[in-house]
This record gives sequence, structure tokens and C-alpha cells, in this order.
Amino acid sequence: MFSGLWHKTIFVRSRADGGSGARSVVRRGVSRAWGNRRGFVLAIALVCFGVAKPVAAADAVPAAVELPPRLSLAEALRILDARGLDLLISDANARGAEGAVVSAGAVPNPVAQVSVGNAFTYSNNGFSKSDCHANGAACSPWIYSVGVGDSAALEDTLSGKRNLRLKVARNALAATKLARVDARRTLMLAVKTAYLEVAQATLASKFARDIAATEETALKRAHDRYAGGAINEGDLERIEAEKLEADQAADAADYGLRSARVALAFLLGVRGAVRDFEVDTGVLDYAVPEALRDASEVGLLRSAVEHRPDLAGAGYQRQEALAQLELVRRQRFPDLALG
Repeated sequence: MFSGLWHKTIFVRSRADGGSGARSVVRRGVSRAWGNRRGFVLAIALVCFGVAKPVAAADAVPAAVELPPRLSLAEALRILDARGLDLLISDANARGAEGAVVSAGAVPNPVAQVSVGNAFTYSNNGFSKSDCHANGAACSPWIYSVGVGDSAALEDTLSGKRNLRLKVARNALAATKLARVDARRTLMLAVKTAYLEVAQATLASKFARDIAATEETALKRAHDRYAGGAINEGDLERIEAEKLEADQAADAADYGLRSARVALAFLLGVRGAVRDFEVDTGVLDYAVPEALRDASEVGLLRSAVEHRPDLAGAGYQRQEALAQLELVRRQRFPDLALG
């Protein structure tokens, strides 16, 4: 067991006067301390982790999104394309699929081997040399060999394994890219819906505040009329209750507006505190889009089947699975390396 100390023992032999042959042993312990076990582990930890280069936060996590004081719908969609977290994850998956295509199509490098050896069973005598020379061979105990192999690259190409791997990877790449398109389509719908909810909540909050201001004015007039004897105490308390209900409705509208802003900021990739921002309430003005004026139910269904990226991505996933099955069957052929 490791003890952290190194001991050295020295034996000294001496003879007593008169050749008696007496033997004395002198043991000297020399300890060389180089730290206890805990200090040693701590030093290793400092070497492994203390000198490592810290990774900047900006390199690992994208910068936080700062929303402008007044956010338009076009600006919100632009921020979604640039900083949407789900879209960034989809982009990373697409880049990984592109690397898988490159890896699947790579041809193995050739392998070169050089070896030198000595035959320790070689008998170096005249009889063996004469027999060796008689056969026209060189009589040497050294063995040399040089070899070059193709790492089964030729068999991999001729058997179709490489093409099948490429087919699997390319279908996976197409499905991944379409998944990104579908994620953008879904997120754009979510952002547009959230933007409309913020606009609606803004108008609702403004309307509730206007009602609360009107009720406050009515309450002041009621106090003046009560002081003049025009109304009784019951009428005054009824007006005060209406004022409190209007204040409560205004607070609820403000809470709904704040929740709608936070929901929209979350979809746009905002992390941390969300500052209040204004939106364009003009988006609530109803107008039928030009593309939907002559649309029919059958036409919309046909357009969805032909253009929806999730359906197209499912088709590529099916092709990927079929190619993967064919590749597994093709693996029955053994890998033959030529050299």
C-alpha cells in the first residue's frame, strides 16, 4: 500500500577485533516526504482542471435577445429566424446530419505496413548455408516485409455498402431539414398568434383603464351629490362598489397583457427579465388574404398534402428506413481487404 514515504535501509557488516566474526547490523531509515495522499490528489486535480482554458459563455450559449420598445410583427418574425431557440436546435441537427453524409461517403484510407524481424531459430552453420546457397536463397536471419492494403475500400464500393450508407444519410439529412422547415412553420404560427394576443390584451387593458377612469370620475361626482343631499348613502356605496370592480377588471387586464408579453418573448428566445414593449394593434384589422379569397375545402386539403413539410419529411424517413434495412441485409457480405 502506498504510504507517502520512501524508506531506505542500509546494512553494514563489521568484524570485531580478533576475528570473532560478530555481525552487527545498523539500520538507518531515511524518509523522503513528498506529500500525503490528500495533497497528491489535490495537486493532480489542479493540474487537470486548474490550467484548463475556460470556455466563454458566449461560445456555448447564444446571446440573449433584447426586444425593442415597439415590436412589429415583421421584426418579431425576423428575431424568430435569427434567435429562436428551437430553430437554433434544428440548425444544429441539420449540420450534424450533413456531417453524417460526409462520413458515410468517406472512402477508408489505405493501410501500409512495414516490419523487420530476426529469426532466433536460425542456425548459422556451414551445412545450413550450403543448403541455402544450393537453393538460390539468401542466408540471413533477418526478415523484412512491406505490405499495402485497401482497408476493404474496393469491396465496400463494389458491394454497394457505401452507396447504401450514403442513401441512408442523405434521406436522414432531407428529413432533418424538412423538420426544421416544419418547426419554423409551427413557430411562426405560434409567434403570430402570440403577437395577436398581445395586441388584443393591449386594447383590453386600455379599455379597462378607460372604464376605471370613468368610474373614478363618477365616484367623485357621487360624493359631491351625496354632500348636497341629491343621493342617499346606498347609492353612494353602490357607485363605490362599481369603482372597485372596475379597478379589479383593470388589474386583471394588465395581468393578462403582461402574461401575453412574456409568452411572446419566450417564443422569441428571450431569457431573463422581460421588459414591457408595445406592439402594433393594427394587425387586428380583419382582411381576407388574397390567397384565400377563392380557396375551397378540397383545394386547401390538396395544398396541405402537397406542401406540408412534415408529410414530406415522413416520406424521407420511410426511405431512410428502407435503405437501412437493405444495408443490414448487405452486411452479410464479408469485408474483404486487398493487399
